[in-house]
Amino acid sequence: TADTKEPETLAAALEGVSGLIVCTGTTAFPTLAWRGGNTPDAVDHLGIVNLLEAWNAARSAEGGRAKRLVLMSSIGVERRKDFPFVVLNAAGVLDAKAKGEAAVRAASEDWLESYAIVRPGQLIGGPYDNNYYLGTIAKLDRPARSVLQWDDTPRQAVSIAP
Repeated sequence: TADTKEPETLAAALEGVSGLIVCTGTTAFPTLAWRGGNTPDAVDHLGIVNLLEAWNAARSAEGGRAKRLVLMSSIGVERRKDFPFVVLNAAGVLDAKAKGEAAVRAASEDWLESYAIVRPGQLIGGPYDNNYYLGTIAKLDRPARSVLQWDDTPRQAVSIAP
């Protein structure tokens, strides 16, 4: 099992990997999910740094294969000092995500061929397996259109082409 907080566990997991989608994260505020060192800085900053360093070492050992990375970050990273994001960042989650994003950008200047950073708002819907998160306890599950407006009344159809 690989753990981004334990760099020595990453090499075997990254062997032969040419692309990564990184969706690690923890809760924005101190909860039981932070047990075992799962704090924002450990997961969203240092965990990303550890992952990049291990992946670069694996890439070098394999002769420099091209690498692509997608990092799932968070809405508000670039506006973390503005309301309402300053509230979300009270325990430093957006600061940690910004440092993780910076590590990805630095790797792209050196060895990472390409990357994308995705900054969604709150991800909702099941499976509800994180019992330390309010969204799980409340089973937050809204239609996609409610993310764009405050009520569930459709105002305009939205279609996404394949």
